[in-house]
Amino acid sequence: MLKRFPIRQLALSVQSILLTLCTSGQSILAQEAPKPTTIIGRLSGYDGNRISRADIHLVRIGDARPFLSKEIERDGSYSVTIDSGSVVFVDFTGVYHQSVRVPLFLATQTTIHLDIRLQTYRYVDDFSNLKVVADSDDISAKYIRGMEKQADGTYVVEFKSAASKFAYQLAGITKTGNTVNGTLSESFEYDGGGDYKSVVSPRDGKVRIVFDPKLIIQDVTPPRVTFGDPSTITARYATLYDSMIARRNGHSAALREYKTSGRLLYTFSYNWSHELKVLRDQIVAERTVPLKQLLLFSYLDIGFGAYGADLNPNLVREALKEITPTSYLWSLEPELVCVALRNSSRPGEFSTYTREVIETHPDQRVRKLVKANCDPNRRVMAGKKVPPFSVESMDDSTVHFTDKSFIGTVYLIDFWATWCKPCIDEMDNLHRMYEKYKDKGFEILSLSLDEKPELPRSFRKERWKMPWLNAYLEGGVSSVVANEFEVVGIPKPILVNRDGIIVATEMDVRGARLEKSVKKVLGLK
Repeated sequence: MLKRFPIRQLALSVQSILLTLCTSGQSILAQEAPKPTTIIGRLSGYDGNRISRADIHLVRIGDARPFLSKEIERDGSYSVTIDSGSVVFVDFTGVYHQSVRVPLFLATQTTIHLDIRLQTYRYVDDFSNLKVVADSDDISAKYIRGMEKQADGTYVVEFKSAASKFAYQLAGITKTGNTVNGTLSESFEYDGGGDYKSVVSPRDGKVRIVFDPKLIIQDVTPPRVTFGDPSTITARYATLYDSMIARRNGHSAALREYKTSGRLLYTFSYNWSHELKVLRDQIVAERTVPLKQLLLFSYLDIGFGAYGADLNPNLVREALKEITPTSYLWSLEPELVCVALRNSSRPGEFSTYTREVIETHPDQRVRKLVKANCDPNRRVMAGKKVPPFSVESMDDSTVHFTDKSFIGTVYLIDFWATWCKPCIDEMDNLHRMYEKYKDKGFEILSLSLDEKPELPRSFRKERWKMPWLNAYLEGGVSSVVANEFEVVGIPKPILVNRDGIIVATEMDVRGARLEKSVKKVLGLK
């Protein structure tokens, strides 16, 4: 399945996209109406040969699903036409191969030639955790069943099925965690998320799935994206976007390696100096408006997250002046609006900008997130009184925690869930902070947004003890407390002082910044 940036919905009009291409009232399209764009080319596998089943998918920025999908021709060629100019993602998928996503800036070309060579999956070395995830016409839920290793090295599992076809995928087989097609297939079905299902026909009321490790393709050839004319804005746009994703992936890989080494996550830091210099130089040199906007957006992206870089306020303010409040770029990562405002050193100067994003951006997710996290009039922000609340203790139903009961205590409100990976990543740091400062007047109140209370209870018993105060919010993000605290994403940590005043939120109380904030409010050096 494709990964990255979920739960986005957006239908961008041509007009809203073209607004982002304008500066000083001048459009790079010279006010001409957009013309249909045809994308043509060839898709091949890792070895340059055609793939038995492959597809091209067009996805609008902000959408999770494609608005157009088309199977690649048997000779590997393809041709699709978009009726109006826009910025879209083009996803190329093929069986036994990882998908490739290419962003296309379509407003300046009527024909784009694009050849793609896909990369094979990266398979795990040990197939002992191999499972079959199966669909069938005669079942209402998915089968998930382990496979047994045979003497000949193959893995086998049998299912009962009277259906005309049986579709399945393999889990626990790739290093990326994708569920993918198997080695036994009569045909394939696209799974809607970047991978494929193998389809076989049951016989005599049953189906026997065989996985043969000798048939999988193990190759290290990287994917290749080739534009017919690499000098076009379209090609340069795709290159700059890929560089942004490569920076993200480099940071994520360093973080994974750090975690795997067993070192404490709160001590992790990442050296962004090279990336910052490269981007600064590119921003200064670039004269084409949409490319400069993307570079400035990429600069903000480096400042995202608990381990983001410290950004230059001058470049941040330039980004807010170049990227319009209705820009489609904010749909790529809505939180970068808040990153920009926090790092501008003059958030009050951009209050009108913030209001325009909240009121006029075409993406509802952007409007909602910016309103909750960046609105200067929001309820939850440093300097404001913590909203009133009353929650029942998870450990003692006769005890309730309220905003009034915490007066005189410095405490961290932590909205979290067992399914939230960034929340789990913070656990080591939270336990360390609690043990270090609990006798100095510091407390933690964790509020679980899980589907049922048994989930956080099991988590505390089996993974992290969380020896501080805990409560479960019935209804999760739709609960009264979550709405009162404007929760649209987690983790959402909020640090409150002894007088019930919020002193820090979000990134200022995550990772290494949490201890700095806690020491400051406790009056410690």
